[in-house]
Order: sequence, then C-alpha cells, then structure tokens
Amino acid sequence: KIGIQGIAYYFGPQLYLPGAEKPENRYGGNLTAVWNPNAGSLLNFWYSFEGEPSPDSFLVHQLSLRYNQSFDAGFSFGAQTRLWYDPSSSNPWGSIFALASNYFSRQLTAKAETNLRWSWSEPAGSILVFSGEASVVAGLRNASKIGLKLAGSGGASTNARFGGTLQYNLPVTQMHFLDFSLAYLYPDHYLLPMSEKAASVSAGITWRAFWQRNILSAVSVTGTYLAREEEHYELFPTLKVALSDKSGSGWKAEACYTARPTAPSLTVSLKVNKSLLLFPGTVAAAPDGISELASIVAGVVFRDDNGNGRQDSGEPGIPGLTIELGPWKAVTDRQGIYIFRGIVPGQYTLRVLPADIPIQYSLAGGPWLVTVEDQTRLWHEVPLKFWGTVSGYVYSDQNNNGIFDEADQPLPGIQVLIDGEPSGIYTDAYGFYYLEGLAIGPYVLTLDKETLPDFDVVIEAEAEGTPVSAAIAIEISAENPDLSDCDFGITAY
Repeated sequence: KIGIQGIAYYFGPQLYLPGAEKPENRYGGNLTAVWNPNAGSLLNFWYSFEGEPSPDSFLVHQLSLRYNQSFDAGFSFGAQTRLWYDPSSSNPWGSIFALASNYFSRQLTAKAETNLRWSWSEPAGSILVFSGEASVVAGLRNASKIGLKLAGSGGASTNARFGGTLQYNLPVTQMHFLDFSLAYLYPDHYLLPMSEKAASVSAGITWRAFWQRNILSAVSVTGTYLAREEEHYELFPTLKVALSDKSGSGWKAEACYTARPTAPSLTVSLKVNKSLLLFPGTVAAAPDGISELASIVAGVVFRDDNGNGRQDSGEPGIPGLTIELGPWKAVTDRQGIYIFRGIVPGQYTLRVLPADIPIQYSLAGGPWLVTVEDQTRLWHEVPLKFWGTVSGYVYSDQNNNGIFDEADQPLPGIQVLIDGEPSGIYTDAYGFYYLEGLAIGPYVLTLDKETLPDFDVVIEAEAEGTPVSAAIAIEISAENPDLSDCDFGITAY
C-alpha cells in the first residue's frame, strides 16, 4: 500500500496571519510519500521547500523520513530522521536522528527516546549533540502515582547536561491532591547564565484543590539548593499561588515569589479570554553594567493544539529549547518559559533554533521582529505545531469481507472529511488518502457524499483493522502521532 501527495502554495504580500507583524509573502510546497506494508506499521517520506519571491531570497529545504510500528501488547517503536538546509541560519546545515519507544498498560507507562543532532557551519565546522530521556510512571494503591524521569545531553563542542525528577501524586480526597517532587539538574541554566556551571537540587510540595469542579487552586512551596563554582552556594525558597478555570473559558491568575538573595523576583500573571498580561515586580538579576530598569523580553514555547497562536489550558510548554533574541540566547525552563533580562532598546529578531525542535513538532510561524524600548516588559508566545498523520484506503468491498484485499477495487477521487469539514484531500488512483499536520486531540473521519459513486452504497469503516460505523473516531496523541489502516469499505446494494 503506497500513497503519494503533493502541495504547492503562495501567500501574497498583503496576507497577514493572526498576530503577525509582517506579511507572509512567501511560496513553497511539499511532497509526501507513504508506505503501509502491514497493519500497525507506517513508513513516511516528506520533503518541503519555502522561499520569498525576491531576487535576493533563498530557499529553505527540509527532508524527513519516519517509521512507526505498533503492537497489540501496548508497545510501540519509532525511528525518525530529518535533514534541513537554511542559508539564513548561523548553522545552515543540520539533521536529527531519533529513536523512541513506548509501553502502556493500566498500571504502568514507560517511555524512552534518544536524539542525535548534527549541524554544520563554515566557521565552526561539524557539531554533534546527543540527548536521551527516559521516564516511567506506575500506578499505586488509592489511585496514587509515582514517576521517575531521567534526561541527559552532551557533545564534543557542548557542555554535558543531565538530571532527573522523582514525583509522587497522592489524592487526599476526590477534590484535593498533594504532589511531592525531588529534582536534580546540572548545570542549571534556568537559574544562572549559560556561561556558568552549577548544580541544583530542589524539593517541593504542591496542594491542589478543585472548587465546584471547575475552579482549580494550587499552592506550592519549593526549596532550592544551588551549588555554584568556587564553593559558593545559595539556598532559597519559592512560593507560587495559582487560580484557574477548567471549564474552558481560559482564565488563570498566578503569583510567584522567589526569595533568592542575589536575584529576588516577584511575577504576577493574569490570563483572561486567551490574553496574557505579565507584571514583573522586582528583578534584581540584571547583568553587570546594565541598569536594573533595563527591558525584559519573556514568553513561552508551547504545543498549540487549537492553532490559535495563544497558549490555552491543556497546551503544555516545551522545555529545553534554545531561543535567540538578536545576539542573546536563553533556554526554555520546565514550563517552556524563556526570559531575557537587561535588553537595551532596539529591534531584534526572535527565533527558535531548528536543531532543538523535537522531531514531531514544526514551527507555526516566525522568526518575529521584536521592538524593545526603555523599560519594556514584553511577553511573546511561540507556538509549535504537532505533526500527526492519518492514512487509509477507500475501496469497493467486492467480497463483503470488510478487509481491503486483492479482490476489492480502490476508489479514487473520494474526499475525506475531518469533523464534517472538507479536508481538501482526495484518494489517489489506489484509493489511498493521507492526512498530515493534525494537532493532538480527537477527530471524526467521514466521506464526502458528493464525491461517492452514483450507485446506492453501504459504507463500513475500519480503524486499525476493527470494524466500526461509517464514521471513524480517532485520537492523535503524543504517544500515537501516526494512525494507519483507517479504511472505508463501500458495498453496493
């Protein structure tokens, strides 16, 4: 089973996407080929290019190859690689090779992933960085859970980094919960500049409570021990209080105070109707030689599930990404937040380094032009798009066995609908369709009746080989981003 699909596009100089500060004015295209050798396996090839319609423009190329295999026992395996060429980047050539495995059962969840990143530039030459991550979560009695996560990275031209987190979640009642955590990280770039090496150990406790099933309150206290070089150390607490609405209206209020002797800070954030206001109270961590009243540029890199460009409830931040603001760099923390302090007035380009972006994500925009004035407090959210895929066949079930086999006839030109809306994707000459770029979440697949054959038909659908109704209910998740064998069998009567 093989399918091929190509797309070309052009966005004119007068098209502004929501939240954009400059017009799109670009063109490009992509080509996708998919091979489905058997149930539960999928091989995907993808190539794209993009550029601007100007004499001095350049083309950005990306090439990707992914293989996924799932088994009935709850185990899945994936291998992915991506190669890109971006002349505008300081490292124009780069690639990522990743291996991932997952196991799920009622009481145990385990994940493991390794990445090998390569980049090349004329002054620096080749750069290799290896990273790995493993986590396990086990369910205990009384619905409590314990989880352990370990991660590390390193390379010939980069500093080694490693750490881990141990968490225990205890439900006190149906509406009240206690979370305990213990974490270690070396070096901790969240609390110190990237040029310094320091290890941090933190222990915290969080109380969470639901009020009227929609309002969630949380209070957490964390103690951090920061061991710096030359036998210097810091010991300080952090208090965070948050109140949020889980009914879907999207408001959240949060206050965080860190009593760090060298850099005390108070931050209050208020999110109402998908807007965010940030009020830094005192920031005493401005770099040496720069006024403490200098500007701050902060934001969050997050998984944009609904595609609105704003972080909403349930859309997690993505940690460990390198953000560039002009000549400065920052790394997103555990919640995906980045902060630049002491920025002098001017215009700067804000971008995410492509080499740091996980292979299952793609940028939903950027780079962005940021204007910094005196005492600016700017918050900029960077959305990443999850790249989920769904594939299957539409065919005439000649022998009425509910399985697409050699006796059946593929049906080309049939449009697949996503949640009742046209997808613009039609089956090819082999009856194959392939939907890509799907965010995490549930979907319902149906067929466009206007494109079906003229004779009376009965439609049966298969999802991963299991007969269901004429509509296929699927769910894209971080654990299962690629779904295959979502077939529609048509029987004439």
